[in-house]
Amino acid sequence: MKIIKIGPNFFGRSIVGRLALVLFLVAPCRAETGGEAPDEAALRADAQKVFKEKVDPFVTKYCVKCHASRAKAGINLQSALKNPNGESATLYWKKAVANVKVHDMPPEDASKFPSEEERRQFIESVGKIKYLAPRDPGPFVIRRLTKTEYANTLSDLYGVDGSIADSLPEEVVGEGFLNSISPLQSELFLGIANQVVDQVLAPEGKAPTAIQERFFGDPPAQGSDLRKEARKVARALARD
Repeated sequence: MKIIKIGPNFFGRSIVGRLALVLFLVAPCRAETGGEAPDEAALRADAQKVFKEKVDPFVTKYCVKCHASRAKAGINLQSALKNPNGESATLYWKKAVANVKVHDMPPEDASKFPSEEERRQFIESVGKIKYLAPRDPGPFVIRRLTKTEYANTLSDLYGVDGSIADSLPEEVVGEGFLNSISPLQSELFLGIANQVVDQVLAPEGKAPTAIQERFFGDPPAQGSDLRKEARKVARALARD
């Protein structure tokens, strides 16, 4: 069994410490991946209410007799009720609305017919189905800082000289700044972050520096659960 000796700068040399130094690389996109906006939540709540009170009863009463498992005219509204935002359901809803609007649904030989007001409410309510599912934020793209922003951030957070970022290529002014990050650029950023680790952390066996204490707090006691201690540090950094 391997015994891990816990020194004053244990977490500074751990993976947690290294990740802490590059958190700001993804910080600019945190707001974009945050929780749902209040207006979106309200739209979804309204759509759920309308679907339950207007769409479902209309379809059940006037449509599923013909458009359930046998899917007359290729429209299966029974499956659309179960998964109203599904890819096939979207097509079914469009066809249903078009037919209800011109009075082709229900057909002339049906036993029940909706009133004009019911038709209007159904058509209007189907238009809200798109709000039942959370808005697709699109592909997640890690945002990066410019060379100057990165150097200034390192200097502000860790007190290192901004020239540590000089190995990064200059931004191409003529083509504009692209804030996506390539694999090669990731390696450059991480390489600089590792240099910062070596500069700001105390040598093994020495007392922790002020930077270490600010980021990681007191070193864990001998015999403590290292996974729990690492999670504490990670949660504290995430809150900051």
